[in-house]
Amino acid sequence: MWWIIPFVFQKQTELFPATYDQAKWVLESSYADFAHAITLFHPQWYDNVLGKINPIPPLFFLIPLILVPSIIWSKKEPFIKFFTFIAIVSIFLTKGANEPFGIVYIEFFRHIPGFSAFRDPSKFNVFLALVYSVLFAFLVDQTYRFTLWHKIWRNLAFVILSIMPIIWLWPVYNQKIGGTFKLIQKPTQA
Repeated sequence: MWWIIPFVFQKQTELFPATYDQAKWVLESSYADFAHAITLFHPQWYDNVLGKINPIPPLFFLIPLILVPSIIWSKKEPFIKFFTFIAIVSIFLTKGANEPFGIVYIEFFRHIPGFSAFRDPSKFNVFLALVYSVLFAFLVDQTYRFTLWHKIWRNLAFVILSIMPIIWLWPVYNQKIGGTFKLIQKPTQA
């Protein structure tokens, strides 16, 4: 909403600034490479400092790896194939102008009407997160069905799948987030 409201109520006769459709902005805004995209790890997480690209913690590579069984188990589920396709497209679009095939994103930006709204390709992380959540839910369901006969394995799978999101969000819990999300103490007045 913070960018839609000013766009609607602007008093300029021109909808977009003259430089809005220049491909250089895509190149400057494509922070995420293929590894950042597939792991759903935003390059500025958790410091939240623009321009600082943080390395991907190895634990984040578990996200795509644990989703592989849900794709393999879904041989008869057409909706999982659909969501897998959307995941692949979202990963490709999230990496933006970075390799592989970065020129394709730039050509989309130049030639598809309305695509200039996606100068920052990280906006596609939303679609990838939604797809990953569906695949993760399917994985939980299939794990429950697979381990239904053995209570210990079912409980172990539940604990592992429940702890993983907590570990991924650990910087939030122990307040290691920087940038604009950093907790700042107000000075006391004397």
